[in-house]
Amino acid sequence: MSGHKLDRLHIEGITESWLKPADGPDAGTLIYRPALLIECGVNFRSLRAGLNHSEERNYSAWLPESDLAINWDTPAAEFEELSQLASQPDPAISYRPGNYLTTEAALDQCVADLTEKLVRAERLTVYYNPVFGLFSDPGDLLEDFLTRVADAALGRIEPEMKRLRNRFELQLEQMREAQASKGLFTESLNLESFISNKLHFFESENRLAGMFSRAAFERGIIQN
Repeated sequence: MSGHKLDRLHIEGITESWLKPADGPDAGTLIYRPALLIECGVNFRSLRAGLNHSEERNYSAWLPESDLAINWDTPAAEFEELSQLASQPDPAISYRPGNYLTTEAALDQCVADLTEKLVRAERLTVYYNPVFGLFSDPGDLLEDFLTRVADAALGRIEPEMKRLRNRFELQLEQMREAQASKGLFTESLNLESFISNKLHFFESENRLAGMFSRAAFERGIIQN
């Protein structure tokens, strides 16, 4: 097929589509070049994170010529949505000639090359907090994950903090009763001191929770 203009490249068993021309260039200045477009699902699993996550992807690459290997590292086109494809070609656009690989074995090898690339290179990044054994969900922002960690921290320390708070308030009440028994009726001073100490206690509690929420976290990389 090399050396002459292709009217149309047809591969048995392969659905054919044409990329719609973008606004701007005149159709007479464009040419169609054959490419492979594969739609697939990529699945990521991790027993440790209890994760089984799938994403729908599409990959494109120029159809290789002669005995060259397909290059999945360079997309033939970036697809935001499949509505960019047409079921029929634009009659004003011609075809790029070439000695393209169109055998079933060659196409199977192209698919195998893509599968190998995905297994080797695709990763899903999640955040992990070793203190509480928490993993983020796919796509979570770090700020959202730290909020979850803070909630977990409060849930763990809240019983102990309540016990300490009750003990603290009991000691303050005992101090007020001791002052009253000695005739030191300085209720307003004691109340202000009580409020000040209580606020200081709550600030310490918040700082402790904040310390837990910012505890060391790691990024877990999960292979597909």
